[in-house]
Amino acid sequence: MARYQQATFECNDHSKTISGDFVNDDYCDCPDGSDEPATSACSYKFYCTNAGHIAEELPSSRVNDGICDCCDGTDEYLQYTKCENTCATLAKVKQAEAEKKEAIRQAGLKAKASVLAKAHAELAAKKAELENLNQLKPEREQALNAARDEKEAKEAVEQEEKDKLKAIADQKKKEREEREAQAKEDAAHEEQAKLEEEAQAGAEGQQEQQPEGTEGETPPAEDAPEVPEGEEPPQDGEGEGEEKKEEDEDSVWQNYKNDEAEAARDVFHEKQTKFDEVNDQIRELEKLLEGEFGPDNEFFYLTTACIEMDTREYKYKLCPFRDVQQIPLNGGGETSMGRYSGWKKSDYGNYGSTELTTQEYKDGQGCWQGPDRSTTVYFKCGVEDRVLSVDEPSRCEYTMEVESPAACQNQ
Repeated sequence: MARYQQATFECNDHSKTISGDFVNDDYCDCPDGSDEPATSACSYKFYCTNAGHIAEELPSSRVNDGICDCCDGTDEYLQYTKCENTCATLAKVKQAEAEKKEAIRQAGLKAKASVLAKAHAELAAKKAELENLNQLKPEREQALNAARDEKEAKEAVEQEEKDKLKAIADQKKKEREEREAQAKEDAAHEEQAKLEEEAQAGAEGQQEQQPEGTEGETPPAEDAPEVPEGEEPPQDGEGEGEEKKEEDEDSVWQNYKNDEAEAARDVFHEKQTKFDEVNDQIRELEKLLEGEFGPDNEFFYLTTACIEMDTREYKYKLCPFRDVQQIPLNGGGETSMGRYSGWKKSDYGNYGSTELTTQEYKDGQGCWQGPDRSTTVYFKCGVEDRVLSVDEPSRCEYTMEVESPAACQNQ
């Protein structure tokens, strides 16, 4: 390179000018080390001027190594390798890319105007909905409290009636137990009297002589006990019937329901459900409205949208601020690739000053003997919402590139 072969050499930092004999003499004469691009005397980075394109710096190890790194070929100044100057061609490619990118940005900004209006309208609607719910909550709470008071009053009457039925059942049970105890006592007395009577009769019989001609005859069988007229002899299972009757009497008061108390309970449960619904909606809206949606809330309209992309095997479905799903096209269940975790500060795809360009989705469905699935979503400027690509750089860790007008920013 002619600059390093002249009689004098000016250091890149313009701090001094030295003799050309001191260039590449394995000693650092310039404070910035620029006089030793071909030696290891200085930790120096070679400066590519790349006139007409973008200047760059190279490690000194890549100077005169036989590979053209600078587009103007100045890194191979000893001409061991002949390098063509490709800076003009690269500059044209770079300019074309910049113009294409700018055209996309301008088209995206036009599309953003409509989505921004939509985002603001939806945001205003959510705020109005939250305000209405907060106004409705005291009304629902008052109705719930009134229903609770009515229920408790009706249940108090119901309990009194139940207590009366229990008292009746307990009294019947007590009377039945007393009758059973008396019957057992009477039966015991009768049995005792019978035994005493038989014992006395036996004693008297031994004193009498046995009548003639009665030897070997079988004594007549004892007569069966007489059953009083109009009564049935006791049957097997009669005790079980008494137990069943007792259970029926207990079930009457245990299962007793007052119709008015039942109606009051139904009303209370209805009011409780309506109150809980309002509370749940308020919590969900408050959580939603606490989120970050860009400097002008431009991403808010995506809270109600889903963006899809089909591959040969799967449909990928991104519902921003909610979740990412992988759906087999040939049948089968959905696989969660992560739930919205928040924004990750990044300048990926940035067409302006905003840092909200990268979202993280975590805690998806677990992989077999691996981590839970997660997805990093990169937003870049585009004229419509669409998924450009889905990759899996690491096992069960996905990346998704998405175009959206919301990501287009003024420079």
